[in-house]
Amino acid sequence: MQHITDELDRIEARLIAYPDPFEHAGLYAAQQALRWAAQPDAYASPFAVVTGSGDGSAGCSAETRQDLSLETTDR
Repeated sequence: MQHITDELDRIEARLIAYPDPFEHAGLYAAQQALRWAAQPDAYASPFAVVTGSGDGSAGCSAETRQDLSLETTDR
């Protein structure tokens, strides 16, 4: 899973550099999706992030699903 960690580091660096708003939204969505892929019990699913729904993906119960991450530097 090193490739996921490496990509998260690249995305985080770009988010810290304050990209334009359109790029920020895409980077944030990618960050959340990668975090969910690495830790599905700790982050909302990509579907929930994009749609703003509280729905998790199959196999992720509402009881174990966490809120979206609040900061890009809280890893």
